[in-house]
Amino acid sequence: MDSAPPDLVIFDEFQCYRDLLNAGEDNPLAHRLLEGQGGEAPPPILLLSATPYRFYAERWENGTGAAPHVEFFDIIEFLGGPAIRVETEAQFRRFGDLLHLVGHLPLDNRQAAIEEAQSLKHRLEDLLTPLMSRTERPVFHQPEEPEPYSVRIEPHDIDVYRHFTDHVSPKLAGSAIAYWLSVPLPAQALGDRYQISRDIDFPATRSVPRLGVTNCFKPPKDDWGSAKLRALNSLVPTDALALPWVLPSLTWWAPSGPWSKVTQSPKMLIFSRFRATPQSLAALVSLEVERKHVGKGNLPYAAAWKKRHLNPKPNQGPTLALFHPSPFLVRTVDPLNVKGKATIKQVRARTRQQIIQSLPASIAPEAPNARSNRRRKPAWAILAAIERAQMAPVAREFNSVQRCWGRVAQKDMALQTLLKQRQDTDAITWLSNWELDALVDMALGAPGVVVGRALYRHLPSLFNFNEKHFAHLVRFCWTRLRTYLDRPVFWSILPGEDATQKYQNASIDGCLEAVLDEHFWLRKSKVNADGLIEDLSAALAANVGTFGFKGAKKRDKIRIRCHAAVPFGGTEKETHRQDQDTDEPPPARSEEIRSAFNTPFWPHVLATTSVGQEGLDFHSWCDRLGHWDLCSSPVDLEQREGRVQRFGGLTVRQPLARKLGEQALAKARGRTSSPWDIIAHDADDAFADDKSGLSPWWTMQGADLKRHMFALPQSRDIDRFAKLKTQRLLYRLALGQPDQEDLVELLTHDDVETMRSLQALTLDLSAFSRK
Repeated sequence: MDSAPPDLVIFDEFQCYRDLLNAGEDNPLAHRLLEGQGGEAPPPILLLSATPYRFYAERWENGTGAAPHVEFFDIIEFLGGPAIRVETEAQFRRFGDLLHLVGHLPLDNRQAAIEEAQSLKHRLEDLLTPLMSRTERPVFHQPEEPEPYSVRIEPHDIDVYRHFTDHVSPKLAGSAIAYWLSVPLPAQALGDRYQISRDIDFPATRSVPRLGVTNCFKPPKDDWGSAKLRALNSLVPTDALALPWVLPSLTWWAPSGPWSKVTQSPKMLIFSRFRATPQSLAALVSLEVERKHVGKGNLPYAAAWKKRHLNPKPNQGPTLALFHPSPFLVRTVDPLNVKGKATIKQVRARTRQQIIQSLPASIAPEAPNARSNRRRKPAWAILAAIERAQMAPVAREFNSVQRCWGRVAQKDMALQTLLKQRQDTDAITWLSNWELDALVDMALGAPGVVVGRALYRHLPSLFNFNEKHFAHLVRFCWTRLRTYLDRPVFWSILPGEDATQKYQNASIDGCLEAVLDEHFWLRKSKVNADGLIEDLSAALAANVGTFGFKGAKKRDKIRIRCHAAVPFGGTEKETHRQDQDTDEPPPARSEEIRSAFNTPFWPHVLATTSVGQEGLDFHSWCDRLGHWDLCSSPVDLEQREGRVQRFGGLTVRQPLARKLGEQALAKARGRTSSPWDIIAHDADDAFADDKSGLSPWWTMQGADLKRHMFALPQSRDIDRFAKLKTQRLLYRLALGQPDQEDLVELLTHDDVETMRSLQALTLDLSAFSRK
């Protein structure tokens, strides 16, 4: 600070720097910040935080000495001085007295107290808004919201409960029901990490399902004996989980193939109580995906994941062509350059025209005669010949492309052979109809071309070979995208007779280019355009590892792969502890798993505990939240749902696409720009009258979170969930008050008018309200 005096000091997440708010003699840095030096005025300080103080404390936290209202007044004193603190405390005391009075009075006698509280609310806002600004996301009470998803208990679920309870210590048997309700296969999933199952060998019985080394792909007679797991399987169908990516918010044409059956995104964030639940849940969901699509009775579980179809072999030019981001096809073809809401048939016809118009002058778009028109040269060879025949200004581009591929192939002899075949391909002077159709298929469906064109919309300098953008793209397509798509589950679920048909059809059927365009646009707010491909590459590289269920013998572990569904938060430690004897790569860190979930690709289900509840984003491609186990406070409920309801999340992009998407597609015609750049621009005009500062990117009409509460019929959780949703509307009233949980309990009513009056008493400290 002495060598470069700042004009402004910003503390982001300033609750982490509370020691700098005390300018005592033993704190010279704080003294310099707050008091200045040598008679100079101190620099202005901006404090930023979404959680500068605890908003709400439960009774048990008060018992441990937590006093969030005192923290709140400490910050007020720091910002405004002792006099402001004294007046604010007095006003909050009277405000709290009135709230308690409202809670105790009959409905007909509350109006006077509510009116006085309303005037105090305005006085408190006048005191605080010069010191702080906070914009809250609006929370609406929705009486028409559907009932929690009913989780039905089956007789064999009770068998699992009895088997588990009969073998645990009698002292701990009372808590067995909580583990049984939450953790699928509790006898095998809990293991020695939990006291209730430590050093216990649960015997195998015919009435209880058991996961074994030899029966992984053999489904149990009556499923796994978990009511909640059964409910999840019906909410998120296995076929949807098996797809390699989810659909975009804005489709460029109607999805088809296996994506035509998907009614809503399979991406779901699930919160549970016990750490064993996410691991067991994710492993069994992933196992079911494998069992249905690659499992065979005589196929060992370990061998099912080893089969690969996209590894390069000599004379497999089509594999290289699938993942070659051809500059010719990327620049030549724009699927959006069509009139109106075109069908895929119309898009294909327009693509054919674009290719014909861009062919080198030395190549005719039709055969010289009918007999010659029967020719069917491989599509990869046709494309290589076209790229080699291009004239200025891209005449030397073929050699630059080959050099980029050569760097990737340095240690890959098979790929080197394919590149040599591409280099030596014969020149051509005309195209047959079949060859032209094959180019159309490649232009619209080859994953490498699709990724390249999606990136080109956001990175116009992609083909500046003085930069390394194209080299990074080539490496991504071959080492990341190819290996990601080369999974047995995808090979099984995608229709087609060979790799070319499967993956080119999938890219078109599943609107992959629209998906990637939306993802790149979304990530541009976090990553520079030249870092987009590396960003996606890192996310696809996450190795989520396995989870070990307890086997028949004490040290036996049945390791189950987690991929379509994964656990989050402490997963890497738990998995390592359970599978410490494995020689497989270590599982991904939590940050890597979160990055992977925030893409449109696997994993589709992420299960976590309270570890994933605060300060983390899971909103990019997820609009579904599952309460596997219910949380205890309204703040926890809001924190959970706030992981998905965030800036620019899927919940707001979907209604934005419905409102502005069609005109954005029309404006994008012929511009080689992203429809989402156009939507973002048009949204500023469409929502110019919004006074909250939150629409459309935080919330808007139709931006609804799809929540699922896994509750048993007649369960107390159903009433508790309804109560928590009501209390979520009220807990901010407890700001600046002691005994906050008692106050919120007192104010909780079923009367709609009272609730509306109480909610109107919440302090509004938003700067947008005072423009």
